[in-house]
Amino acid sequence: MKIKFKIISPYLYRKFFKVFQGDTSESLCQGCDGLCETSRGFSTTVFLLPGELEFLKEAEIYPEMLLDPIATSHGLIYCWSPAETCTYLQNDRCLLGIDPGIKPVECAIYPLIFNRSNDGEFGICPVCRHRKAFLKNDFIGKAKTAMAEYILPYLDQQWLAYRNELNFTINEEAYHRLKKEKAGQAITIKEFKECATKPSIPPLTPFCKN
Repeated sequence: MKIKFKIISPYLYRKFFKVFQGDTSESLCQGCDGLCETSRGFSTTVFLLPGELEFLKEAEIYPEMLLDPIATSHGLIYCWSPAETCTYLQNDRCLLGIDPGIKPVECAIYPLIFNRSNDGEFGICPVCRHRKAFLKNDFIGKAKTAMAEYILPYLDQQWLAYRNELNFTINEEAYHRLKKEKAGQAITIKEFKECATKPSIPPLTPFCKN
């Protein structure tokens, strides 16, 4: 019998978004050209947490057409497809942030991203142009606090292990070829890794207050 991912309750997602919506596009994100979604052919991939798809549907958000399933021995992990343009991002502004104020958790906390190290579970995305502004504004600190209270204690450790294993940017050209080859089938971990970019971008920045 397969061991499945432990699901995070919709109640916890609701509590998280009650205290932290993460919608900063009008200030910190202004003029970034949507780099949270794509950066010159290299995507910073977003993954849905266990139970998050069901929670988004409960909030009347139906992103299935934007998702790709990745097969694991514990079930499917869903990623926001690097082969698709996010229809919720318009004029560098996330429409979900405007209404209903709920979006994928990884979108809400960006540029804070999963990146396990000696400093904890998070780092700061190296392609974000406004990293210093996010730190100065304490957005990063607030995101980390909300995650520590409402998400991390309930997050399946095996899912988290997979997430950190897949913590790299994706070459979109390679990913488009893979999508065409798979023809609607779930992608394997091995196939996903084969679409990783070569390490030509700066290393991930560990979380710090200063």
